[in-house]
Amino acid sequence: MTIAWRILSFIARGLELAAVAMMAVMAGFVALSAIMRYAFSAPFAFTEDIVGLLFCGIVFSALANVEFENRHIRIDLLEGVFGDRLAVIQSASRHLLAAGFYLWFAAEALQYFSFVYKAGSATVIGNLPLYPWVGLIVLCLATTFLIVVARLISGNGARARGGA
Repeated sequence: MTIAWRILSFIARGLELAAVAMMAVMAGFVALSAIMRYAFSAPFAFTEDIVGLLFCGIVFSALANVEFENRHIRIDLLEGVFGDRLAVIQSASRHLLAAGFYLWFAAEALQYFSFVYKAGSATVIGNLPLYPWVGLIVLCLATTFLIVVARLISGNGARARGGA
């Protein structure tokens, strides 16, 4: 495994652990919100905001590791029929399409990050700043893009399950 794969593995694993931590925090906020609402009739105003932001953070943080581990949902009904040559073509085309998508999405998210940072944007109810969450999305998409490009360059990915 090259040093680039090790670095990408470390980052992807760290983002996966961040996603797990955010899941635990989100579950805690949901439980605490329900307790406060039904037991004390005093719900927190900010829980909907933080839970929504945590959910976005979970989705994008998990994406990098899903791509690194090559664990996407697949339909391999015809994969065995056409053989290895078509599998390589299909894998390369999937990686090119994914790389283009992640690069485009990261560029759009970076522009949005610049906007929310300069504007000091925050959530309406809880007044939580948005720029850390949008920055996390940019980091996750950029990492995922690098993983796809590294997999495409290495040729690793045709019918592969698991890491590099």
